[in-house]
Amino acid sequence: MLPSYANGDLVFASKSKRARVGQVRVLRHPYNPGMWLVKRVASVRGDDMTISSDNPDATRADSREFGHVPVAGSLRVIGRLRARS
Repeated sequence: MLPSYANGDLVFASKSKRARVGQVRVLRHPYNPGMWLVKRVASVRGDDMTISSDNPDATRADSREFGHVPVAGSLRVIGRLRARS
């Protein structure tokens, strides 16, 4: 499956304390805080969530690599402006 978001896309995100399955969220990479990830919520358990990649063959930078991540500090994606080709 191709990723829903491409390099260069501009995403608009909003603070949201509640994550829902299927939502797209922006969060800091747990092992590289200078890097931001755009991922889909796969499951929610209390204050933690698992996140997945839309294209799991392209990257393992999701919960398969680092397990549950906190919802706190993540942002809910509310829109996108596609990059020019």
